[in-house]
Amino acid sequence: NVLYVVRQKTIPGDPKNEMQELVALKIDYKTEARIAYEHLSNIQNCNQKLRATASGDIYLMASDVGFAASKKSKNLAPVGIYNFNLASAKARKLYLPTANEAISSFELSPDGKFIAISSNSGLVKILFAKDGKVRSTVAPQVPGASVIYAPVWRNNDELCYQHVFPGQKAAKMELYSLETNKTKELSAAWPPKATAGILNDSGSGSMSLDDLINDLRSSKP
Repeated sequence: NVLYVVRQKTIPGDPKNEMQELVALKIDYKTEARIAYEHLSNIQNCNQKLRATASGDIYLMASDVGFAASKKSKNLAPVGIYNFNLASAKARKLYLPTANEAISSFELSPDGKFIAISSNSGLVKILFAKDGKVRSTVAPQVPGASVIYAPVWRNNDELCYQHVFPGQKAAKMELYSLETNKTKELSAAWPPKATAGILNDSGSGSMSLDDLINDLRSSKP
């Protein structure tokens, strides 16, 4: 009964300045859900998202992990992907973005072998979780495009993500296979009403779920 979370903390000797820390919340249900905090590591500029594995590894986005509280830097480094190992209590920097690349989200594959990252410029990459090396670039940076929502693993082999083109009020739902290294568009044949409010501005074209189901049932194949 352990939860891993990121919380704000005050820097010793500098109460006006705060930082973040990775903590383990140990919950004892035998004594009316008594919760004990255990400090694991200091963190900078984390978006609160964590992914933990059964083998004791925690993955997160941050500017720095594992530094002394007294050495907190005011000049934040670019946000990258880090690994914190619970057994060794040590952090490793797995991946730092290249020039003009800003990581907006990440997702760990179900088997814990790969990390998918996305940027606000439409870039999608897959990294090896063990060392952070790039396994493949799923989608290059696309002018005028962005990736909305985090990439989602359908299984250990397939990654689903959504490309959005704000200027065109359009989007595409795409599926990438690690086995074939190919991408296909899932939403190419979707009826317009099925994408209203999901892949574009809903406007007056939005409808309830029941209306959508009835409309799809009455549509010709």
